[in-house]
Order: sequence, then structure tokens, then C-alpha cells
Amino acid sequence: MRSGFTLIETLIALTIIALIAAISVPYLYIAVKRIQTNSIIESTTLGLRQFFVDARVNSIVENTKYTFSYEESNHSFTFTPSDGDLSAITYTVPGDFEKVAQIEKSPQSGTYDLTSEDEEYYFFKGLFVTDDPVGYKLITESFGIKIKAKDSNINAIERSVILTKGLAVATEVTS
Repeated sequence: MRSGFTLIETLIALTIIALIAAISVPYLYIAVKRIQTNSIIESTTLGLRQFFVDARVNSIVENTKYTFSYEESNHSFTFTPSDGDLSAITYTVPGDFEKVAQIEKSPQSGTYDLTSEDEEYYFFKGLFVTDDPVGYKLITESFGIKIKAKDSNINAIERSVILTKGLAVATEVTS
């Protein structure tokens, strides 16, 4: 009776293990990339939703107008109060966002585009409004911001932050 394994048996076992590893590593990489991307998209979505909620609440509590602005270069969202004594409300996307995700106009946006510099938007007394010749115009249709992965091959989630009459809701985008 012999004890232990022969050299050939050991080499065959190592070859099988190497073959399994070679097949599974690319799938593992894609899974890790998808998890990272989903985490950043989810974090950005919840951060933006909270940003809009904070601006709405502050416009009611402070009884002042908050002007919305979006800085595309660093994906920074800001509500600046008309009263100079109050602090601006700012949200900047996570650091790795630019590598894996992108922001675009939400499909539910209709005629409004939060990322556009052509129109000014405000929270005033809890209502989301825009300029009108006679004052402010209440925005009643739903619109928002879509956050999705840059790489469509990893099959990551897509989310939108939708504003409806000033109320922010985070939703999953379905194709």
C-alpha cells in the first residue's frame, strides 16, 4: 500500500483548479464592478433625494426662496437662499462617481431639465417653482434626474430622483 499522491495526480488536480480559476475570474471581476457601481448609484440617488427634501423643508421653515443650480464639472447640486444670512444646501456626488456612473435627464422629465442652465428653479414655501412673467409658476408635472452606469455591459441598476410638485421620490428605472 502506498500513502500520499503521485506527482501526476497532484499536477492533474492543480490543472483542474487553475482551469476553474481562469474561467471564473472574469465573472468575479464583473460581479465586483456591478456591486461597486450599484452602491455608488444608490448612494447618489439617496443623497440627491435627501438634498431636495432638505431644500424643501428649509424653504418652509426659513420662509425664503432657495435657487437651484447644478455644476456639471464636479456634479455639484446647490440650493442658494435669497437671504444671505442662511447657508446654502449643497450635494456633491461621491468621489468614484465619475468613473462608473453618469447623470442625465430623466425620462419622466417632460419639458423640464434640472441639469439645464437655461431655466432657473426654486423652492419657495415648500413648492418647486420656476419664473413666470407674473411671479412664480408652480411646476406640477413630474421631472427629475436619472443616474445610470457608464458601462452598460455590467447590467447595473438605474435610478431616478423624481420631483412631483416639490416632493422628491427615488425610483428604479425600468426599461
